[in-house]
Amino acid sequence: MRHYAWPFYLAALGGILLCHLAGNTVNGSPSYFRIGPFAIDWPWIGTYLWIAAAAGILTERKQKPFFRIFTITVVVLVPILFLASLSRFPCIVLYAIALFAMTGTMIRNWAKAALLILLPFAGIAALRFQQSQSVKDRLAAFWNPHQDPLGTSYINIQIEKAIQSAGWYGNGFAAPARYLPGIQNDIIYVYLIYSFGWLAGIGLAISFAAFAGWLVRSALQIRDEYGKTLMLGIAATIGFQIAYNLLMSFGIVPLIGIPLPFVSYGFSHFVAEMAILGLALAIYRRRLITPASNGGQ
Repeated sequence: MRHYAWPFYLAALGGILLCHLAGNTVNGSPSYFRIGPFAIDWPWIGTYLWIAAAAGILTERKQKPFFRIFTITVVVLVPILFLASLSRFPCIVLYAIALFAMTGTMIRNWAKAALLILLPFAGIAALRFQQSQSVKDRLAAFWNPHQDPLGTSYINIQIEKAIQSAGWYGNGFAAPARYLPGIQNDIIYVYLIYSFGWLAGIGLAISFAAFAGWLVRSALQIRDEYGKTLMLGIAATIGFQIAYNLLMSFGIVPLIGIPLPFVSYGFSHFVAEMAILGLALAIYRRRLITPASNGGQ
């Protein structure tokens, strides 16, 4: 797998360029292109390809000169800037979280990892905030959801009402919730609580927490450096998505379009998540039989 780091990197980069050249524009971003009957949301695919590539590139170049400059330029700035060019802030967040987990574990210095990864990300996020009115509106709706209940805060208010009205046992299977827009996407967890109740919501949250914990524990058991680094990146990405989506559903963090892994509707991110889960299982299966010095994994 390590040998495919650069092909993964270039494939992700090429897909972003293809989006700019021939992508279909959805919500102001030319992120989609068609392969037969399928519409591919490439930034989601590219984000996971870049995560897999970053694990190989970082472990390969850790002992080489100019590691920090190389990491900031090639592994951090190029992917984040290309994702920013398509206005895909959720993908940028997930990539930065994965990089932070992988780099911090590898160099065993979380302060340096924050400087290498999170500082450039914070700068781009600040620039994005200044340029995007939609981001400002979402943050304003988060801080004061009752300021514009029929406008920018509408979805925040409806999420709150749906959860409060669910009760312990919900409103029943396939209960209509016409006032909740896009229930199949980012707020699917809200709708599941609305339909099946708080007990089902608690059970689902516990199941997701156990799954995220298993990913982290599994990563720590892997002997090969590349496998461990990649597994931690996968665990950080999936775990962050789970945590953020659940917190977002309760209004604790702003709505920024982070889907619930394996549950939210969306062909591209679902395929990417299943592929990365299969990769994680393959790495875990070889955790003991693959020696740490084997560079051919």
